[in-house]
Amino acid sequence: LQNRGRVLTRELIFDRIWSLEADVTLKTIDATVKLIRKKLFQLDRSADWIQSVRGVGYKFENGSEG
Repeated sequence: LQNRGRVLTRELIFDRIWSLEADVTLKTIDATVKLIRKKLFQLDRSADWIQSVRGVGYKFENGSEG
């Protein structure tokens, strides 16, 4: 949420969250985002909270206001 509206690369997310975990890969981020999207969808089915930026990473928006 601190980076709302900014595109965050998978590498940046990885470094900030899992940098000390040896068995975590960048694909773990994709799987985690999928789970977060599922939970957010339950809150607001019309909102697209997390947008994928192809070849870069992800961007968090304000739901349907995005």
